[in-house]
Amino acid sequence: MPRERHLAFGSPGRRTGGWRGAPPRLPLPGLQLLGRVITVTVALSILLHGMSAVVLAKRYGAWHIKAAERRPHLPEGGEAGHSSTTR
Repeated sequence: MPRERHLAFGSPGRRTGGWRGAPPRLPLPGLQLLGRVITVTVALSILLHGMSAVVLAKRYGAWHIKAAERRPHLPEGGEAGHSSTTR
């Protein structure tokens, strides 16, 4: 069933066309597949980030302890909320 088309007027003397209701659906090949791929990618990203966050944070903490012993003026070496660098 074709959609009903109407004309609306914007600025004086200028016609703009539009569709009543929702815009017509355009058949785009592969659109469902694209939606599924995006959904799976985002879900895996969230899952893997959650699984690796604790492990990687502990690894970074161990690295930081060793690095701070060798270089006491690391930017990350200040107290929480305080910068160890002067400007």
